[in-house]
Amino acid sequence: MKTWLNLCSQYMGLWHDVERYPTPFQSGSCNNAFYTLGDGEVDVYNTQVLNEQLLTINGVAVPVADGKLVVSFPVQNTNLTTETDYWVLSTDYSSYSLVYSCRNVNDYQQQVTFWKLSRNKQLSTEAQGLINAVIGTVDVLSQDFFEATNQSVEACFYYPDPQPGVPVQFPGTCETNIPVVPNFTYPKDPQEGQCINHQFSAGTGTAALNFVSSNVEDQLLGSTNGQLTFYAGETGGRFTLSFISNGT
Repeated sequence: MKTWLNLCSQYMGLWHDVERYPTPFQSGSCNNAFYTLGDGEVDVYNTQVLNEQLLTINGVAVPVADGKLVVSFPVQNTNLTTETDYWVLSTDYSSYSLVYSCRNVNDYQQQVTFWKLSRNKQLSTEAQGLINAVIGTVDVLSQDFFEATNQSVEACFYYPDPQPGVPVQFPGTCETNIPVVPNFTYPKDPQEGQCINHQFSAGTGTAALNFVSSNVEDQLLGSTNGQLTFYAGETGGRFTLSFISNGT
């Protein structure tokens, strides 16, 4: 078991559910838990994705002994709460955690849950080995009952709740394979050909520039002369372009 002092200072933050015993309240994918240290207790924020919707629940964990907590969650549509044991059997705080929970169904049966948690979305070989060493020491802990949690990008995708005026953000990175208009034609440059150049020189007056644009098309040199004039006013300004075309 881990001491409560270490659990407080190092265990907080995001944990990904990598594998777990089946539980009726975790039927989705991309299950995660985020722990925040409060005043003598731990705030718990659990999430999962089900049918492309993000489901969340807030709870409170209270320490009862070293490595042992009791987590309370609200019961939906009631004023009641349910309490769950949360025992940390093994962790290095920075990469993995093995968590145990149990409740007595009746005088003859117990319902057991284990979670393999990871700071990343998969356990390292070293972390898996440390967990396996603990599995052999607990009678009700068997690899046969663990089910992998889908933490893929596809499984973690969900549609956020629309909020007026709030930019829309989805989980994941931008999609690069969205179909677009085939053979889309951009507006053509009015000056076709190759070897296109523009040369500017001072014009008459302080607010004018002369320019010569040239291009080569079908081995013929074409040029366009013009003048750029700037007009300034009290509220802004504008440019006026005058063209004189000729071919040589």
